[in-house]
Amino acid sequence: MYQKFISKVAENRSMTLEAVDNVAQGKVWIGKKASEIGLVDQIGTLEDAISKAAELAELEDDFGVKRINRENPFEAFLGLSMANIFFKTMSFLGIEIQNSNLKLLNIFKDAANELSAYNDPRGIYMQCFCELK
Repeated sequence: MYQKFISKVAENRSMTLEAVDNVAQGKVWIGKKASEIGLVDQIGTLEDAISKAAELAELEDDFGVKRINRENPFEAFLGLSMANIFFKTMSFLGIEIQNSNLKLLNIFKDAANELSAYNDPRGIYMQCFCELK
């Protein structure tokens, strides 16, 4: 995933993979620091980002925006705890659910990975649910 990401950065910033890797260092750079090291063009609001994306996509002025609410990682963790209680109860009762532990571990792994990206000391974040092509 990291290699794919730095490849896209290198391609779109006219940089070599080595140059991007030297700057990125495998870390998530956000805000002012990301701007200082050339990983973002400018700092702005969500509306600024939407307007710029629409401009780059050459959309008409009447384009629509669909906002998708995702479960936050803490809620996912609470859900994981409830799921754990459920699976232990099922096990105690002798009811087997195929692949349940693997699914549960994957949910926890995804939530933990998502939480690890949130490292801004001021607690300011913006997440873009877009796909790099």
